[in-house]
Amino acid sequence: MSKDAIDHDALYRAIYENALTVVHLLRGFIRHAWLRDADFSTLEQVKDTHISDSLDAKRRNNDVIWRLQLHDGRWLYVYVMLEFQTTIDRTMPLRMMTYMGLLWQRLVKNKELGPDRKLPPILPIVIYNGDSQWTAPLALSDLLPEMPPGMESFAPQCRYLLLDEQHLADPGDPVRNIVANMCALESLPSPEMLENLLGQLDALLEGEEHDALWRNIDNWLLKSILPDQPTGHTIEARRNARGEGMLANRVKKWGLIEQEKGEARGLEKGMIAGAASAKEQARIQQAQLCIQVLEKRFGTVDPFSRRRIEQASEQELTQWFLDLYDAQSVRALVGEE
Repeated sequence: MSKDAIDHDALYRAIYENALTVVHLLRGFIRHAWLRDADFSTLEQVKDTHISDSLDAKRRNNDVIWRLQLHDGRWLYVYVMLEFQTTIDRTMPLRMMTYMGLLWQRLVKNKELGPDRKLPPILPIVIYNGDSQWTAPLALSDLLPEMPPGMESFAPQCRYLLLDEQHLADPGDPVRNIVANMCALESLPSPEMLENLLGQLDALLEGEEHDALWRNIDNWLLKSILPDQPTGHTIEARRNARGEGMLANRVKKWGLIEQEKGEARGLEKGMIAGAASAKEQARIQQAQLCIQVLEKRFGTVDPFSRRRIEQASEQELTQWFLDLYDAQSVRALVGEE
C-alpha cells in the first residue's frame, strides 16, 4: 500500500473516530426501531479492542468500534469497517463474522459482559468508497452451498449493513447529515455543487466544538477531493470570514484546474472536437457526467432524458446536480416530454 493510500485511510478513519459522525451515520442511514430508544449521550468509542498481532490486523486498522446504551441499560456495539480496496472481497460476511467473534471473545476475556452474562448485540457496518459498485454478498448464507437435509439449523448466520457511498439508493440529506454530505462529495463532478455542499457542511459544523472534526474532514478533502491544493488554515478561515471563505476559493480554483484537465482529455480522445469554446466543452463534459451519475443511481437513462441533458444549459445542469439526491426518477428531475 502506498503512503498516499495510508494517509487517505488514516484521515478517513479519523472522521469516524468522532462521535458526531457516528451519530449522523446511525440517525441518517439506520432504519431500526431500537434507534429511537438509544441513549446517544452514552455513545463512546471502544479503544484497543483487538490484540495487535491477531488475525488480519493490518486490515482491521481501518475498523472503528463504538458502543451506546439501549433504553434497558444494555450496551449495543457498532462495528464500522472502512473499505478502501479497489478489489472487492467477496468473503466479507466471513471476515465480519470473524471480527465480531474476536470482539465478543475480548469482552468475555475482560469480563465486560452485563449482569446476565450474555453477549451484547453488534451492528456490523461496512462503509465502502471505491469507484466500482459493491458486489460481495451481504450475508454469510450466500457463501454457503445448499445444506444437507437436517443441517440447515447448524449453518452459521451473519449479515452486515452496507453503505456503498457512490452507489446509494437512498443517499440521505446532505443539508442535515454529515455522512450524506461526504457521500455526495465523494462522487460529484461539478465545482459549483462542491461549493454548495461545502457550505452545507460548514453550517453543520458551526461552532468551535466541532473544529477537530472539521479539521479532519478538511484534511480529507484536500487529500482526496481537492487535489493539488496547499494545506491548512481552513479553521481560521471559518472563524474569520463567512461566505467567500478559503474552501470556496479552493473549490473555484480546483474547478478551473479540472476543467483544463477535462478539456485536454476530451481533445485527446476527440470526444468534444468541434466545440465552439472552452466553456461549451466544459458544459458538454458536465452533461456527460450528469448522465453517468444518473445511470449509477437510476439505471439506463431514456433517450428523451439523455437528449434533454445533452442540450441543457450550464445553469440547468448545475441545478439538476443540486436536486439529484431528492429526485425520485430521471424524468422527475429533467422534466417530461
